[in-house]
Amino acid sequence: MRISRASLPATTALLTACVLAGCGGSSSTTGTTAASAGSTPTKAEYVAKANAICAHASSQTGKLLGELESATTAALSAPSASGGAHLADLVAGLHSAALRVLGQLQALTPPSSDRAAVAQFLTPLATAIGGLGQAETAISSGHASQALSSLLDLQSKTPQLAAAAQAYGLTQCEGVLSGTPSSTGTSG
Repeated sequence: MRISRASLPATTALLTACVLAGCGGSSSTTGTTAASAGSTPTKAEYVAKANAICAHASSQTGKLLGELESATTAALSAPSASGGAHLADLVAGLHSAALRVLGQLQALTPPSSDRAAVAQFLTPLATAIGGLGQAETAISSGHASQALSSLLDLQSKTPQLAAAAQAYGLTQCEGVLSGTPSSTGTSG
């Protein structure tokens, strides 16, 4: 697997942004008010639940992101088949985690009047996670340049994701979506 040393920071930031697109970033907590069974939640209830999912996702994936950064550095220093396989395993793990988060977010019922606003976040998130899956496949197949191309394409989508998350109040999601790595200092 060959990835240029110059692309290491971009690759790490892209994986951080795209994998954790499902959330992370801030460590503040938001109070949760449970919606009545069978009723549509308020915006505040929806945001609290989504932010809780995002905060939990950050704690789960922070370690993987740290490992990915280390493995990418090692693969650039001494390219090997085992290093490429390890990177592929880490990307696969992050892709799986992102899919779980997306599923949890999609399972939440947004307020009826806010479905379009929530879709402005979830639709490109699903596309980004799909792109991460393509990068995973490319890495596993030994096509590092194709994987990097997929990740660079995803980088162009992260500002839209961050803006949509921020606009709706998903503060636990927008920090990572803006490309700010949160793998350091994350407790889990």
